[in-house]
Amino acid sequence: MLKLIIADDEKLIRDVLSRCTDWASLGVELVAVCKDGLETFDAIQKYKPQLVLTDIKMPGMSGLELAAYFSKRESYVLEFLFLTGYEEFDFALSAIESGVHHYLVKPISEARLADAIRQACDEVNQKIATTKEQKVLQGTVFYSDCVRQILDIVEVEYTDPELSLKKIAYERLFMNEDYLGRRFQKETGKRFSSFLTELRINKAKYFLQHSTDGITEIAEKVGYGNNPKYFSSVFRKVIGQSPLSYRQNKR
Repeated sequence: MLKLIIADDEKLIRDVLSRCTDWASLGVELVAVCKDGLETFDAIQKYKPQLVLTDIKMPGMSGLELAAYFSKRESYVLEFLFLTGYEEFDFALSAIESGVHHYLVKPISEARLADAIRQACDEVNQKIATTKEQKVLQGTVFYSDCVRQILDIVEVEYTDPELSLKKIAYERLFMNEDYLGRRFQKETGKRFSSFLTELRINKAKYFLQHSTDGITEIAEKVGYGNNPKYFSSVFRKVIGQSPLSYRQNKR
């Protein structure tokens, strides 16, 4: 189970969230309920949760400050969900800049909260799987600095339909595209385009097995934009069956 911390300076909100939601049915263990930012800070360091459901404005340390701090300093995966009554755009913008994808405005229905928790769990599980893959890869292969940077960029930006070696070369690394292509293929054993396709299809396989997202949604999540037909064609070519058949067989 993934570990969850709830933080809110209003006792009623804390009680409702902790007692009126069946966390176990969502695959979540509630390990701490905190009344302010500093208590939450200590609880995160103690329990090392994967999920933190927190109000934005709290005494001692705000939810934004917590997200900004731990997003830069923690080596384990930690996903923040903001539950707040503040609807101002600047709060939402700050949340996005801190890597927070779930911005929930009070009052919120139990169904909406459960849906957000499921999405956050999916994201955490995917990040954990990706981190394990990277550790295995990094532990057995040495990459030059430029190739390592390409791999890091691809891992974060594979959802961009416009991502290409040319774009990385000229807009990010300011290096010759042909040179980077040769280095990448020499060190990884794969052409950049093949590597990117393989990574995207692996991400798609995860979503097909662990989410209820439709093919169009998955296509967008893995970098095929609003072109689900092309995504399905590539998936079939790589895997040997359609995305729907793959999902049915795996379930």
